[in-house]
Amino acid sequence: MHEELVIETIQTATARVFSTMLGKELAPVAPYKEIENEAPSEGVIAQISLVGACLITSLVVCSAEVARSIGAAMLMEDCPEVNAEVLDAMAEIANMIMGNVKTDLDAQLGEVNLSIPTVTYGLNFSVHNNSKRWIVVPFIVEEQSLLVKVCFEPAFEARRPLAERVRQTVA
Repeated sequence: MHEELVIETIQTATARVFSTMLGKELAPVAPYKEIENEAPSEGVIAQISLVGACLITSLVVCSAEVARSIGAAMLMEDCPEVNAEVLDAMAEIANMIMGNVKTDLDAQLGEVNLSIPTVTYGLNFSVHNNSKRWIVVPFIVEEQSLLVKVCFEPAFEARRPLAERVRQTVA
């Protein structure tokens, strides 16, 4: 899959979701590749994957302040703290962004499904991915950073049923 196409699709999908669902404008920043950082993080990370003919792990990463702003826009009420509703809003934003990416790249991705989002909030934590290679698509929203990170894994090879594989080995 061409990285430029994926980056452009993420930029378009993220801007579309923020504009339509939150009434917020995003300013894209130059994307870059990142080797997994071992340094601890803080803030909110919403993880969602596209699983099927390919595997794409994605993270929507932002500060607690940006997460509260997103929650306030979705809930139409002030969110003075990161609570369950704010975390649900972050999960839904990740779901909408990657759902749009899936729709926009459907012909290139093959058959894929979205996983259930998982949201992490805290101080001094790390996210680990075995491939350790991320494409980072950054944005500025309300003078703060919001990152969409994606990691691609090769397409899964279709596996035959176990009985069929055993028969072939015995023959």
